[in-house]
Amino acid sequence: MYRNVLVPQMAIMDRYGIEYDHRSGDGYIEVEGNVCWLLGCHNEAAERIIKGMTIGGWDADEADTYPEIVTEAAFDRLSLDDARAYLTMNSNSPFHPIKTQYIDNQELIEAGDVYVSHWTLYDNPFLSKSYIRRMERRYPKGSLGWKRKIMGWWVLAEGAIYDRFVEAQHTFHTPPFEEYDYYVLTTDEGRGHSFVIGLFGIRRTPDGNHYHLLDEAYWDVNTTAVN
Repeated sequence: MYRNVLVPQMAIMDRYGIEYDHRSGDGYIEVEGNVCWLLGCHNEAAERIIKGMTIGGWDADEADTYPEIVTEAAFDRLSLDDARAYLTMNSNSPFHPIKTQYIDNQELIEAGDVYVSHWTLYDNPFLSKSYIRRMERRYPKGSLGWKRKIMGWWVLAEGAIYDRFVEAQHTFHTPPFEEYDYYVLTTDEGRGHSFVIGLFGIRRTPDGNHYHLLDEAYWDVNTTAVN
């Protein structure tokens, strides 16, 4: 909290001449006579503290990592007129409660209760071009890492085995060989040695099924080569 939130905010207040008082070890900062409590919200114990508060504003960093009970308690305590909550988040599961109940809630958005702003890696003015290019090489376009860490999309990551899978490159809608009834993709996954993928075409005949290996890809971890 101190590094990610308080230090940048104090720098902004210094720039604009806003008076504040914060002493190391204090659990609050006083800004022009207003007491702002500093509270870690990464476990459910914070909910018991929030329940007794009357809140006029809530600034939450990486709120998608908070337990749902803490987030809901903070929202419920925003009881002062014109109270506001400002939440920053990293991309997470599309089924995250904040995503489903607020970000995707068109009724709340149209009523003006929720405002959503989406940012990508390219929108950060403090990142160098060399860093962005390095991230692009690490996470190819269309991969899970590209969607979440570069584009900031809320996509499902849990259970994703092949994190280098790129849908546009590794799927097809028009069968490459029309004479087969259906296709099977076989894999022998190995992250510490080799990795093999085989595309089989299966043709049904009165005498039984015919299985043909149509294409294959072989990756050797020692050479990082794909054949």
